[in-house]
Amino acid sequence: MNTVYAYIAGLIDGEGCISIRKTSQNRKDQFKPMAEVGMTDIEPMKLLQQTFGGSYWPEIVRGMNLPITKWRVTGTHVIPVLEPLLPYLRAKKRQAEVTLALAHRIYHRGTPIPKTETEFRRTLYHTLLKTRKPSVGNKSTMPLIKDTHLLQ
Repeated sequence: MNTVYAYIAGLIDGEGCISIRKTSQNRKDQFKPMAEVGMTDIEPMKLLQQTFGGSYWPEIVRGMNLPITKWRVTGTHVIPVLEPLLPYLRAKKRQAEVTLALAHRIYHRGTPIPKTETEFRRTLYHTLLKTRKPSVGNKSTMPLIKDTHLLQ
């Protein structure tokens, strides 16, 4: 199973997203942990579902010539996915740790959430946002390299 976990961690590091989704309902912010992978090959999505559950579906992404398949787990379902993958994750390890911190604090549906808990969840959400790396093509975050020989 270690080989499968290492492979799946590589999928998530390279093609996946570990996040906390923020929504508002009745003027109250809600925060939901999420892990997903999207790619053109359906076989890895089948492996993800067989290994961890969740669901996968085809999706057309604007601007792409090929349809992709997405797999996703949300809420407390991220716990049995992210915990065994933590030792293998590299690029998204910190995101997984923060997302797991929220997932372990989820209450049963319908249970009122104290204001202090909402504030703590908001802090986790903002902490996760800070762990994200800027896009490669974003010129404002790209360093200016004057010596072109450094690029070779």
